[in-house]
Amino acid sequence: INGKDRMLFIYKNISKKYGVHLFGFIQTKRLRIRPLEERDIYPLYEYRHLDEIKRYQSWDDYSIEKATELVRRNTMHPFTGYFDCGNFAVEYHGELIGDLFIGVNVNNQQSVSIGYTFHPAYHHMGFAREAVSAMIDYLFMYFKKNEIDAYVMEGNVASMRLLISLGFQLIDYDEKYGDYFFRLLK
Repeated sequence: INGKDRMLFIYKNISKKYGVHLFGFIQTKRLRIRPLEERDIYPLYEYRHLDEIKRYQSWDDYSIEKATELVRRNTMHPFTGYFDCGNFAVEYHGELIGDLFIGVNVNNQQSVSIGYTFHPAYHHMGFAREAVSAMIDYLFMYFKKNEIDAYVMEGNVASMRLLISLGFQLIDYDEKYGDYFFRLLK
């Protein structure tokens, strides 16, 4: 089964079983993207608390308690694609190397925001591009979204280049928060 067929198979089986859209997993050439699980707590904390990660994120401090709460919230409230948000593990050879965030726009159900964080040891290896690209395909194809937004903190040039290479357009700059706002239309 190729990647898109595999995504369709997982999606249809889960949707049929539960009667709602649920995120199963995405398998790319090198990565598996799946909902966060309890085993992700420490690895998530391990890279999210690093200064080189925090400088481009909205948090100043990231504790093991925050990682635990994030995983528990995602476990108790799985992402359905309607009025909710979810965080997803990105695995390479069974190891957590990053995570993705998807948040549905409460004013427009066809619009979502995407965010991503990767362990610095896996930067500049194409993993973020592979994961974000696969998630974009999944959101457009199975959740029927028609626009994806992303916010990038000033100075995060690598993230800006990634979004532009995936077809996102720079829309605005928010001086208050120091964020660049990007959008991708289907």
